[in-house]
Amino acid sequence: MTSAAKTSRPPFREIWGALPRHDQVDEIKPVLARYRAAGFTGIWVENDYLRWSWAPDPDSGFGGNWRLFNLFDFTRSVEAPRYRAYLHEIGAACQAEGLELCISFWLPKLNQELREYFHRHEPSSLGKAVYGVDHERETWCSCPGGTGITAFAGMFDEFLTEFPEVTRLKISIKDNCAFICTEECPHSQGATEAQNAARVFQVVQQSIADAGRPPETLLVYPWFWEEGFEEEVVSVLKPGHTLLTKYAVGSERAIEAGSPAGQLFDSSLLGEYPGPIFERWRERVGGDHIVDLLPWSNSMDAMFVAHPPTLMLVWKRLEMLRDKGVRGIMDFECGGSPARSTVEAIRLFQETGGTIGSEEAAQRIARDVYGVADPAPLVEAWTLVSRAWDTIPMSLSETGIMEPYGLSPRLGQAWPACAASPIVREAFAEGEQGHHIHWFSPYNFFGFQLSARLRPFFDKMEALFAGADQLMQTVAATENAVDFAREARAIQGLRLCSQAAINFCDAALAMKSANDTAFDHARSRHVRTLKAMSDLDRQDAEFWANCCWHPHQMPISQRNLGFDPAKDRNAFTASLHVMQTN
Repeated sequence: MTSAAKTSRPPFREIWGALPRHDQVDEIKPVLARYRAAGFTGIWVENDYLRWSWAPDPDSGFGGNWRLFNLFDFTRSVEAPRYRAYLHEIGAACQAEGLELCISFWLPKLNQELREYFHRHEPSSLGKAVYGVDHERETWCSCPGGTGITAFAGMFDEFLTEFPEVTRLKISIKDNCAFICTEECPHSQGATEAQNAARVFQVVQQSIADAGRPPETLLVYPWFWEEGFEEEVVSVLKPGHTLLTKYAVGSERAIEAGSPAGQLFDSSLLGEYPGPIFERWRERVGGDHIVDLLPWSNSMDAMFVAHPPTLMLVWKRLEMLRDKGVRGIMDFECGGSPARSTVEAIRLFQETGGTIGSEEAAQRIARDVYGVADPAPLVEAWTLVSRAWDTIPMSLSETGIMEPYGLSPRLGQAWPACAASPIVREAFAEGEQGHHIHWFSPYNFFGFQLSARLRPFFDKMEALFAGADQLMQTVAATENAVDFAREARAIQGLRLCSQAAINFCDAALAMKSANDTAFDHARSRHVRTLKAMSDLDRQDAEFWANCCWHPHQMPISQRNLGFDPAKDRNAFTASLHVMQTN
């Protein structure tokens, strides 16, 4: 019996749920009540819901995606009063439910308004980062010779003073246009990019201390850190902060033996084994100072289909985290956690201390929460969903085996997008398309060589989702309960995503062999898949789009495929239109 099993205390002291997309704070108050009832201790939010729109917005830097809060929004922006009122309202709603509030910032992040502000008032706050040929970026300067870091410290002090209700700060750097100055910056005085990154965290921690906040206010998110960042940042951080990890990143689980082209392996976010990055940080700071990003509102490897029931996988992850001494968990997705099975698994794990197994937990949830007389079919459906994730190679990070023989690091995040992308002859290519189409485009991994290797895995995955789909629909019809509707739609959607991936495999192979008949067959099947996805989308507005930082029409942002940005809003009907007019 583990030490965790000997105590009645809940294994996790912190459970952070994300906020779903909303227009008014009143819309999320029932969600906050539900989170509290499920044992969550707080909520976190990083999306700029106030600014989100369909129109391309140069201020976001991503033409509709990655609309994240900016520190400048809450301090010097012309819209600051609106942002402040919004955050105070969220804070009051959290306090009413006894929940903590965590805000996530990517720092130091420029937007167009801040850039213009600095040009007018503090030009020496603007710096430069150079990431190779033709990759020069203007930065919010963090060098010792510029004034950007001073401006940053002032804004951070203002934020902490204005918002005592914000109890935690999730701080990230480098990604999402939060560039760090390199040595080419005119203000660098010889400082390296890693030293400038450390300076950002040093300022944040000092502002927290000056505001009289506890050190654990800071949640350090070491994502997209470059070589040397870890050593430099850790050297300046004072004890007490909390570290945010992704348990399975970089883990490897071989699923294909004896391939002469190199082995396909799994690096899934819900993988079975801890990754080397997690283990290194646990050794450095201890599990008691770690909060793990856990994808409980989706699998992340199917980021576009909302809320599949992955409670069996999540339960096993909770067991592993508990046994590693991890203190807390945070919903990986900033899209909100729905009611029912997976959130119920978290509640039950806290209630029991994880002293029961995943199958018994599923049976209890089926019986006590869903009220089914015979839990077996429902538990089997959930089990098949979990098995499906073990069927194909996933990758959240670099696998080391790239095209034409290997696995793109974007496979895990992009394969469901097949179900909302048109099959267009011209888009298939031997090498990766990169930003020519879109970073997450399915065309980036459905090359000819890899498609031949992936197809058998997607066949197995589709069969497992088909079995889960049949069981779930049978249970729903027998019990006549609306509670099954969301999970049933999610499983149907994942089955269709698997079918769409098979269509892409076949189209790529047909292009390689110049087999027009085979290509037309794949294309015809894909039209049927798109129509079925469109039908599901009409039934449930939340079915497609769990990832709020990638708005649910992300496939439409794939370039050079024939989408009309002025007209297209629904990914499925838009893709159908592209295929019907080409």
